[in-house]
Amino acid sequence: MLNKLLRWEFKATARLLIPLYLTLLLFSLINRIINPFNLIQTSNNFSLQIFISYITIVAYFSLVVGTVAMTLVIMIQRFYKSLLGDEGYLMFTLPTTTWKHIISKLLVAVVWVIGSMVTTITSIIIISGADNIGQQLIELINGVKEILGVAGIFTLPFMMLLMITTAVLMIYAAISLGHMFSRHKLIASFAMYGVLYLFSQILIVISIVIFSNSFFATLINSTETTPDIFRKLSIFYIIFATLLSTVYFTLTNTLLTKKLNLE
Repeated sequence: MLNKLLRWEFKATARLLIPLYLTLLLFSLINRIINPFNLIQTSNNFSLQIFISYITIVAYFSLVVGTVAMTLVIMIQRFYKSLLGDEGYLMFTLPTTTWKHIISKLLVAVVWVIGSMVTTITSIIIISGADNIGQQLIELINGVKEILGVAGIFTLPFMMLLMITTAVLMIYAAISLGHMFSRHKLIASFAMYGVLYLFSQILIVISIVIFSNSFFATLINSTETTPDIFRKLSIFYIIFATLLSTVYFTLTNTLLTKKLNLE
């Protein structure tokens, strides 16, 4: 059933996000041909062509921001509408468990967040006209390997993936908490997000205070190499983020299973 939920979710979101991503890439290609940045730098007088160049630059950056924002909005909308809105009556009658609904939303959301990041970076590469991308990528990987070690090449992407997962689950938990209120559920969801964000920051401060005299002090005064220090810090972050994600997931699953109110 999880596979069916994933397919349905990808279909529902792809028809909205893929055209948006293609539009950004196409607009980047057009800007690469027009090259408005070069026109502005090489021109000494203001003209219609310069004015159009400014317009295209503003439109490009607006499209970049809009792409990221729309990805976030659609991710939130799909969770709220499908599980807590009118569709919730249908979704929770399906022969599956609540956690599978959450996992399907989460996986699709993470994929599209990564997709928006890749699309944005690709558009910047296109519009900048950077050459030898493959060679520069190899140099970047070698630089990371030299500073953080071989493990850093795999640890950094995993940490980024974990960071995105934690952020998405925190949004889901905030929406679920906000929906427990009988009135002003949207405002309550924003308030709950603020509470959960404050909660995570407090946990970070507490963790630093607890481990400051042992773990962090040892790292600061350590004579170990950068890869060794990075490995220890990454382990600390992975454990902390995993625990936080587990709390958010458990909270969301519990609320949707035992406290669901679709009225």
